[in-house]
Amino acid sequence: MMCESANRRSNRKRGMNVGGKLIIQGKAWGEFENAKRSKGNIEISGYRSYGGTHTVRMVDQPQLNENQQIVLEWLKLNYDYDGDHEAMWNIFMMYYYHTRDSFTDRLSQAIENLTNDEQIEILREYSQWALEQEG
Repeated sequence: MMCESANRRSNRKRGMNVGGKLIIQGKAWGEFENAKRSKGNIEISGYRSYGGTHTVRMVDQPQLNENQQIVLEWLKLNYDYDGDHEAMWNIFMMYYYHTRDSFTDRLSQAIENLTNDEQIEILREYSQWALEQEG
């Protein structure tokens, strides 16, 4: 599910609620007056359907554990390190520094203790966050 708005990037940075279109899998389903993020969910209000009936179900995404949060926070903090937004380069550099013992013990241990599924969840969260920054 994706919500669009003309001023979404600037308004999101200011934490403002914005109206827009509700688009699911490339199809416009309706419009809403306000949207806000709350605990990982997007809450919309003032929704008007373009016609027909449909049900929108929010799926709870898994909460990240402490190790995942540590790694994700490092990725976010270093996303714009030199003024260039290079999401993939940031991931490569994380592992480059990790293999050279350049990190704190806490970050190194967090990386080492991640399962493959946990790494995938981090990549999903990081890519979603990076897209929102560019939005």
